[in-house]
Amino acid sequence: MDAGTGQEIRIFKGHENSVATVAFSPDGARVLTGSWDGTARLWDTIVGKELRAFKGHEGEVMSLAFSPDRARLLTRFLLRLECEFSGFRETLRGGAEP
Repeated sequence: MDAGTGQEIRIFKGHENSVATVAFSPDGARVLTGSWDGTARLWDTIVGKELRAFKGHEGEVMSLAFSPDRARLLTRFLLRLECEFSGFRETLRGGAEP
């Protein structure tokens, strides 16, 4: 979206669930998206093309970042643990590091 006009510039399609987090590379040429579908995706911001999908997260991707030199990416995901004891069922969530 254009910050000045509010006009939509591009739609990035590829995730199978809601996008939870977005990060632009320091130079603005790439954007990294993290989704509830357990993937992170790297996009070219100029043409809107997906450059790479990062799969294998064991939960929803909740945050991500580029290194200042754009050479590395960092993602954080949630793990879900369902516990059942004495007839009481609860879903516990906790952070995990890849």
